Amino acid sequence: MTTLSLFSTLVILFVNLWGGALVVGWFWTNRWLAVGLAPLLWVTVLFGVECHVGLGAVSWMLPITSAASVIALLVSLGWNWKPLVSRLSPESLAVWRAEFAPRNAWGVWAVFVAVFGYALAWRMAFPDIDNSSEKLSDLSYIASYYSGGTIPVLDAWLHPYRSVHYYSYSHYAAALLGRMLGTTPGYAYNLAFCVLVGLTGFSFAAGLVQLSRKFWVRGLLLATFVLGGSGASGVLGFFYKDADPWTGMRFIGCRPYDQEGIGQMAQAYADTFKKQELPGEPFSYSVFLGDYHPPITGYYLLGLGVAAAALWQARRQRRYAWVVGATVTWSVLSNTWSMPLQLAWIAGWWLWTREGKKDLLIHLLVGALAVWLSALVYLNAFVAASAEYNTALRLVPWDAHTPPWLLVLYLAPTLGLILLSFYTGRREALWLGLGGLLYVLVSEFVWIDDAYSGEYERFNTTLKWWPWISAAMVIGAGPLVLEHSRRTWVKVAGILFCLYPCVYAIDLSKHWVKTAKPGWGKLEGQRYIRDDEAARILYARIKKEPRGVVAERPVRDSYTKSAYLPLFAGHRMYVGWQGHESLWRGFTGDILQRYERLLSLYDGTYSADTTWVAGEGIDYLLWYQEADTLEKWPQVHAALNTAYDWVQVYEVHGGRKVGFWRRKGAPHWHE
Repeated sequence: MTTLSLFSTLVILFVNLWGGALVVGWFWTNRWLAVGLAPLLWVTVLFGVECHVGLGAVSWMLPITSAASVIALLVSLGWNWKPLVSRLSPESLAVWRAEFAPRNAWGVWAVFVAVFGYALAWRMAFPDIDNSSEKLSDLSYIASYYSGGTIPVLDAWLHPYRSVHYYSYSHYAAALLGRMLGTTPGYAYNLAFCVLVGLTGFSFAAGLVQLSRKFWVRGLLLATFVLGGSGASGVLGFFYKDADPWTGMRFIGCRPYDQEGIGQMAQAYADTFKKQELPGEPFSYSVFLGDYHPPITGYYLLGLGVAAAALWQARRQRRYAWVVGATVTWSVLSNTWSMPLQLAWIAGWWLWTREGKKDLLIHLLVGALAVWLSALVYLNAFVAASAEYNTALRLVPWDAHTPPWLLVLYLAPTLGLILLSFYTGRREALWLGLGGLLYVLVSEFVWIDDAYSGEYERFNTTLKWWPWISAAMVIGAGPLVLEHSRRTWVKVAGILFCLYPCVYAIDLSKHWVKTAKPGWGKLEGQRYIRDDEAARILYARIKKEPRGVVAERPVRDSYTKSAYLPLFAGHRMYVGWQGHESLWRGFTGDILQRYERLLSLYDGTYSADTTWVAGEGIDYLLWYQEADTLEKWPQVHAALNTAYDWVQVYEVHGGRKVGFWRRKGAPHWHE
């Protein structure tokens, strides 16, 4: 996509974001909250609608929302459009215009554009949506929602099952953005990632604005959140010979400490404990990694909830309590792992509140139930599917605890803020410090028993909980320590604990500058397909075919260079990454059987009747991988010839065929 096209897309996007904020700001008259809340409300409404009837293509919405946004913008600037203004209270209109006036709103846009632009710099430099991490699996969810079908939608990686097994709310939002803009799923992935990162950083700032009055405090704490790493970030050179942005976050148990001296002593210390991989993925690492993954939304809801809670404290208007309550259900939908943590701080805040407890509780429940009811169709299916996992909270076995000194080092900035909270001389800081300490203790003594086992038992729990707890201490304890403490030494120590993790920005900048960028600006995310001539030519052809169900030679497990062509081409798959689909669906045996049956077909060793292929509703079978050899093609063709026509697209040097079998009688592309 050209620079001009990207620029015009961003203009349309920003106009709609601000227009949505202006509309929402009429009811929640705070510009910081409105910008963060508007996209969530829009997604909530349309998700609720599509739980009952799929809207299909929704590009027709964009001119309507854009026109409405322009009208809202002009009215906010003083245009007295009678059909609208005559229906509004003059006093309320004056307050609204003052709140969203350009002289007041510049800070709002400066923060959002800065964080959005930071994310865009990463995606422009490294836009590939490949098998390096969770990018392809995240794309599969976005592709599933691209169909515009009734929710739960059909799973793009496992025809004909529906996608009910994952907290994919944010993926729906990405697909909705792409459907409105009329972009490809890959482009929607990268653009929505930048929007989500921008809104997350912005909502975090919104919470800081309510809790702090000093610009430097807000800026430092926001930088700590956006750029900060773990407590190990500043000392990686003592532990590893070749540290990188990955090692600082996967510090405990993921890679041996190989540096002489301290590194070797640390490894000897770690070897006295049971081997476990105990990573954490803070916001800064998530932006670097580029996975459109649920933990980012957990930070988004943390910041938004804190901002709404602070506004309720200041104004005592129930509409702000609704937002706080709604963040609990949004957490269930978009990042279930953070829901207990989100619920815990909201419960603690409610207990701490001195007046109006009963009314506050009612309005918190109203917000949570409103979102729950809007997504009831999906939540019923999601909760039922989740129950099959037998996931449960369990006490950490005595031999599975984190090595104490490594835990202290990894969480040093967080533990520092917790400790300083006890010395600020303020009652609320004391309670926040106790809450933070309780969070850390719970993360060390309780784990969520999921499908992982062995050295990965606590993997997901620490991965998602430790960074969230750190972020919660930055936004909660940070302002009290840096701005409201009655002791100077506490403020100075707090500054150091916030500055220290920001050294991670050095590792990030080195990686950004030194790493090759062959895909610069190719935001569709499929640039790497060009590196494989057979895949490139087949992709260009198969995307012309009517949308259908595709099979290709399966590769066992996950993170493999497979199951990506159909997603980018807009098709669904008979089976995607077998390892992921098995994990998501509780390791049911049928998924492995699909893999084995399909593999034997592609290897030409399937001896039974192959009429099952057409019976499973498979429209296309691709033939392009290196293992799809010329010698195997005749056996596969003989097995499929009765029900499928061969379409040859290309012939690789040496005679290897590249093409696909298309089900006879199926609609097909023609000039």
